Amino acid sequence: MADRELKVLSQKEVDFYRHYGYLKGFPIFNQYEVAENELGFQDLCRQLEPGESPSVIKGWERTSAFIYAIATNHKVLDIVQDLVGPDLLLWSTHFLCKFSGEGSQTPWHQDARYWPLAPHETVTVWLAFDDCDAENSGLVVIPASHTIGIQGSDNASSPVSRARENEFQEEDAVVLDLKLGHIAIYDDNLIHATLPNRSQRRRAGLIMRYCTPRVKCDLTQWPGFCSTVVRGSDPFKHNPSWDPSDIYMAAS
Repeated sequence: MADRELKVLSQKEVDFYRHYGYLKGFPIFNQYEVAENELGFQDLCRQLEPGESPSVIKGWERTSAFIYAIATNHKVLDIVQDLVGPDLLLWSTHFLCKFSGEGSQTPWHQDARYWPLAPHETVTVWLAFDDCDAENSGLVVIPASHTIGIQGSDNASSPVSRARENEFQEEDAVVLDLKLGHIAIYDDNLIHATLPNRSQRRRAGLIMRYCTPRVKCDLTQWPGFCSTVVRGSDPFKHNPSWDPSDIYMAAS
């Protein structure tokens, strides 16, 4: 990868990602675009049932031209390409939203533990729909923890085992603080968590997950897995795919 021409990242940034498992702070949308994105988000929320959280907006990239357009923004894809290569598949999007004072938290975990995917060549992009920091439940990561292997018990529902804390130190945690319209990106093996939203502010973000065509899903465990090519090609065709043109056909 070091010999491949980079589109937007420096080799120093690529090396940082390889070593620490994350990057943050890349501006994608300007002030006018983030205002339009917020309108799009509110439109999606109006489609929810009364009492439903925006966090149920998961996998809507197959039906929402708004979400699909964000997930295929060339600025986002340029960064992902510099990290994993020119052939990119999009396989998931998910809005995560915590309102002021929301007390839920997510314990330390690795996303890859829950996905029957191999090899581990997925990256997650977090697009901030609000400024996010430690106070309003910004994402917290353990730098370089993607290098210590999958942690926890054999139970796929188990988070990172507390018995394995010697493998990482919580005091090393870094908050992926982001400005509105900026992104962070992290490795699927990176240990991360979120805390309660102790602020008077909302914290909303769109996460988008991309992998290389080499990744194969165990469809016996995840029969609904599906992806689509968003850059380059899929020479292996390991997994079911969907056609983005169906989004626009449905809207016409």
